[in-house]
Amino acid sequence: MNALLERKRLERIAWGGLFIGLFQSLHAAVAWRLGEVEVALMAGVGALICLTISYGCVRGYVTRTRLERIAPFLSVSWCVAHVGLVLSQVQNGGRADRLSAFLDIFNTQLISAAIIFAFMPLPQAYLLSAISFSCVAVGVILTGLVPSGALAHLLVLNALLSLLGMLKKDLIQAHFRTQQLDHIAHHDTLTGLQNRRAAELQLQLLKDESQFNVALLDIDHFKTLNDRFGHRAGDQALRHIAQLIRETESSQISGYRWGGEEFMLTLTRMEAGEVEKLLQQLLDRIRAPVPGQPWRLTVSVGFALGTERPHPQETVHLADQRLYLAKQSGRDQIVGPEELDGQTWDMEDQEVAAPTV
Repeated sequence: MNALLERKRLERIAWGGLFIGLFQSLHAAVAWRLGEVEVALMAGVGALICLTISYGCVRGYVTRTRLERIAPFLSVSWCVAHVGLVLSQVQNGGRADRLSAFLDIFNTQLISAAIIFAFMPLPQAYLLSAISFSCVAVGVILTGLVPSGALAHLLVLNALLSLLGMLKKDLIQAHFRTQQLDHIAHHDTLTGLQNRRAAELQLQLLKDESQFNVALLDIDHFKTLNDRFGHRAGDQALRHIAQLIRETESSQISGYRWGGEEFMLTLTRMEAGEVEKLLQQLLDRIRAPVPGQPWRLTVSVGFALGTERPHPQETVHLADQRLYLAKQSGRDQIVGPEELDGQTWDMEDQEVAAPTV
């Protein structure tokens, strides 16, 4: 779960780095065209840094922890160096358009502040952003680039932008916390599969699906496995089957831990023959020896078509009946619509025999 959320964060950072990198590349191209070689080189360095970080996030070379350590200070140093270069040009008369110079400085400082607030806790972000802006303010005043009154207005604007950055950061953190809670609420901690709650929500959505199927799988003699090899072996068996189910999942197939040693598959837009073929392949993989394990696994399966019942919950009940029939008929097999030969069979009407091991 944490790895998944970390990956999503890095994806967002990669997109942000790509955007800022492309923006700085455009900045470098314009500065070069205007003959401002030093500014073009500085902007080019900033673009290279941002694009490198973006590429590192995509390829997995960069972790969020590393970025949190280096990005803010790298941002401030780049900002101060860039601003110092522009102020030096203005002071020496090498840049006649003072408004353009000031906008260049202000834009650079905003990018620096954005990076700081993206990677640092709020107290440190405010402190580092204040230091960065103070350096810029002192340089602007000393060079006479803008009157001090105008600078005061810009300080207020920077404070407002910082507040917006804080609110955005809080919203992002709240979004990630919500994602984490949602993941915990709808996933089984042992197997990593979606849990029964998620399955029931999916079943509610399936009532509008024109073609869906439900399969229930139950591990044969699971209690015997636990008693003989211990509960740790039982957990390993559950995780093993969950992994095989996960490898079967696609846009049409979703797997769930239904409860205990029982699993569910929902299969959409598939004919009965396709469902049975897929389930048979899954059973064959489950029967295969597990390297390094003394136990062998089999499962019993019951599946039902959505067209057999008017509501998904009733389809699940029918699949459960067929799972029970598979258990009573010797286990390690699949029972679907054709196995009943048109008989009306209800689990509640049958006498439950004690399983033989």
